[in-house]
Amino acid sequence: ASDSSGSGADTRREKRNYMHFVLMVKVLGYPPRDFTTTARLYFNRRDRLKDHTDICPITIYDLLMANYTLTDEQCSEISKFLLRSLIYNPEDRMRADQAHHDEWLSGNNTV
Repeated sequence: ASDSSGSGADTRREKRNYMHFVLMVKVLGYPPRDFTTTARLYFNRRDRLKDHTDICPITIYDLLMANYTLTDEQCSEISKFLLRSLIYNPEDRMRADQAHHDEWLSGNNTV
């Protein structure tokens, strides 16, 4: 009898991670090469997702407008905040202390 303990969980985790990457690419675009080379399980040598080479992009703004009852201004402000928080390179991404003082998050806004 073969021991397959954990293999089902590993497969589910890999599928969940892959779908997470699909959503990231859809909203943020493809990551830089240094990111994809460390994630070869999900990205091919041309830095594209395996099995999903024709992803149709959508903006965070459009996702918010389609799925929530928000005004144009609210979607715009939330989108700006999220985009600064979701940059692939951590050194370019908004830090927690910067987010804490962000106008949208600190409550100095109309959203």
